[in-house]
Amino acid sequence: MPHRAYPLTLVLLASTWLSSCATSAPPAPLYQTSTLRALQHGVFDGLRSLGMILQHGDFGLGTLNGLDGELVVLAGQAYRAGADGTVTVVPPEALSPFAAVTFFVPQRTVPAPAGSCADLLAFLETELGSPNVFVAVQVDGVFPTLTVRSVPKQAPPYPPLEQVLAGQVVFPLRHQVGSLIGFWTPPYLGAVSSPGWHLHFLARDRQTAGHLLDCSLAEGVVKLAELPGLVLDLPETETYRTATLSP
Repeated sequence: MPHRAYPLTLVLLASTWLSSCATSAPPAPLYQTSTLRALQHGVFDGLRSLGMILQHGDFGLGTLNGLDGELVVLAGQAYRAGADGTVTVVPPEALSPFAAVTFFVPQRTVPAPAGSCADLLAFLETELGSPNVFVAVQVDGVFPTLTVRSVPKQAPPYPPLEQVLAGQVVFPLRHQVGSLIGFWTPPYLGAVSSPGWHLHFLARDRQTAGHLLDCSLAEGVVKLAELPGLVLDLPETETYRTATLSP
């Protein structure tokens, strides 16, 4: 992969990755715009365009300007899961206040166990080479039930994320075929991104999507890639610079 000039303010690099690699291709780091803590404090203004973000990865998740729905990126295409239940392709000029992407090259592929979402997440944790590094995961499967959510676009002055989530729109789904897409964030980096697993769903027919709340899995395949580091692109906006981002 060619060297990329990242518009970054912080780079964290690790030297470990999964020991049982199925490919010799060097893994790409996780590129992330802004932080979870900034979102929690209502920093919802778009930071980077999707066109720019996709220069740093073809796989990932996030949200859009003003917290306008849930963002899913798969195979280099960005999709928005809106609070009205629609799924639309995101144009390259659209802005995102928070997104996390990587160039996903699976290092391990294993069968996924049938069962509940709790069963699946517990299984995924057993597949971690280490809980202290970032891991990208894709679960392709048949889901008898799914519960996903999205949120409506917010207007300034922005409320805190907790208040927005109180008005989230929840979609119970049945008989879905598609993919869970997301990342494991080490718990000690919980102010940077959601600690543990953060997953979004995208249906194979691209008609349904959203932030995963619950699911059941009939059958599936898990693809994992341990990421060698984090490129953290922080906002230059006055809103971010003056925000009180303490816990």
